[in-house]
Amino acid sequence: MSVLSNYVERLERSIERNQTILQHEVDEFEDLCNRGVEVGDAAVLRQAELVYKRALARFREIEQVEQVLRGPKYRGLVSRAPTRETLLLTVRGRYHQAFGRVERYRRKERAETKDEDGHESRTDRPMPFESPRRVDALRRLVLSDELDTEGGAMAVSYIYLQGDPRTLREIQLDGTGLGNRDLIERTADTEVRIALRHPASLSYEVVEKVVRKRFFSVDGHQIRAVVYRLNSAADFDAPFLSAIHLNLPRVGNREVLTLNPLEVGVGW
Repeated sequence: MSVLSNYVERLERSIERNQTILQHEVDEFEDLCNRGVEVGDAAVLRQAELVYKRALARFREIEQVEQVLRGPKYRGLVSRAPTRETLLLTVRGRYHQAFGRVERYRRKERAETKDEDGHESRTDRPMPFESPRRVDALRRLVLSDELDTEGGAMAVSYIYLQGDPRTLREIQLDGTGLGNRDLIERTADTEVRIALRHPASLSYEVVEKVVRKRFFSVDGHQIRAVVYRLNSAADFDAPFLSAIHLNLPRVGNREVLTLNPLEVGVGW
């Protein structure tokens, strides 16, 4: 067996190992989330969150390995596994649904405890931006009842860009072509988060086209995007960043995936 074949086999075994662990632990994780919600035990809920984060890390590791195996030099060496992606999507969905119950329970509790500005505390779940100022600005954009020039409602498209550091350094982030109140934050060398304000009548296809034109302009490098449309306060309060992380493995290089709030569980 060649060195290259050996390497591919090790990578495939790492995918299988992580998949096996995720499948083995999902039943216990669902029970943990249910128990935490039923008894309102903060310690159990924190444990569930830790397990959830470990699961996300395993999904990300699988995703990174799959990206490597899609490279041209490994073509012909990778074993065909047609059912693997279906199984991973199913397991990922179970983790997402189970932790969604935890998120819903926490939101219910937060509704009874407001800060001095009347905002709910959200320190126990991933924020759309690391900057509190941008989080507040995004909330105001979503909650605003401002109309477009033709009297139609407005919406916000939240865009999660992931790519190699060189690509994200080279793309131009000044101006997006959709609105003049955009929020942009580089949260890591491989990650950029953007919120675009635009007429709600704008179709998903148009937003995806803008994303490709504005952010996929650097040829030959790794970059992909997930878009989540925020139309109302309910959409903002949904755990949409978790939904983005869980669905990211579905997105290939230079692809854009739009998540419909109705399909990923608004109101969990």
